[in-house]
Amino acid sequence: MKWLKYLLWTLFTGIVFYYLIILGGPIRNLIELRGCSVGYTHYLTNNIYGNWHAPGLYPTNDVILTDARREVVNCLCDHAAQNQVEARELIELIQLDPILSSAFEHLEREQGQTLDSVQTICGHRETLLAPLPPFGPIP
Repeated sequence: MKWLKYLLWTLFTGIVFYYLIILGGPIRNLIELRGCSVGYTHYLTNNIYGNWHAPGLYPTNDVILTDARREVVNCLCDHAAQNQVEARELIELIQLDPILSSAFEHLEREQGQTLDSVQTICGHRETLLAPLPPFGPIP
C-alpha cells in the first residue's frame, strides 16, 4: 500500500510540474471596454521555461498584455462613432501600458501637439498601435 501512496504522490507532482513549469500555468483573461473585448493568456511563470530553452522565442506577459491593449484601442477606434468613445478613455488605456505610453509620448513630441481627441489618436494609429515585431530567432 505504501507503493501506491508514492505512485500517487509522484503522479501528482509530475502533473503540477508539467502545468506550472512546462506550460507556464496559462490563465485566460479578457479585456472588455465599450463593446470591444479581447482575450489573452497570462502565464503564471511568465514563460520562463520556454525562454530558458529558446531565448526570445516566447512572449512575456508584458508583451502579451500590450498586444491585447493595442487590439482594444484599435477596436475602439474602429467603432468610435457607434460606442461614443471619449478621448479620455483612450488616453487612460494607452497610459496604463509603458510601451504604448512611450510610443504615445514620442508621437506627441514628433507632432509638436497634444493628441487629445479621438480623431487625432485614431488618425495616428498606424504609428501608435503598430504591432510589436514577432518573436523568434533573428535570421
